[in-house]
Amino acid sequence: MKTFFQTLSDLDRLPSKIVFMHGSVKHTVKNSKMLKQVKNLEDLEIEIVVCGTCLDYYGLKEDLAVGRISNFLRLLLF
Repeated sequence: MKTFFQTLSDLDRLPSKIVFMHGSVKHTVKNSKMLKQVKNLEDLEIEIVVCGTCLDYYGLKEDLAVGRISNFLRLLLF
C-alpha cells in the first residue's frame, strides 16, 4: 500500500478522490502505519472519503485521523 500511495502522488493527473472501504479504513485512523501517506494525498487536494459503516464495524470511528466519513449509500453514488 505504501508504494501504491507514493505512486499516486507522482502521477501527472491525480484522482479527485479516494474511497476507503472495508479493511482499508484502517489506513485512515490514528496509529496507522499508512497515516502519513494518506495525509500526504489529502495535502495534494485528493478528497479522502471513508466508509462510516466500516469504521463502526472495526470500532474505529473515534480514531479517524484523516478524511471525511460517508455512508454506504453515498459511496455507491460515487
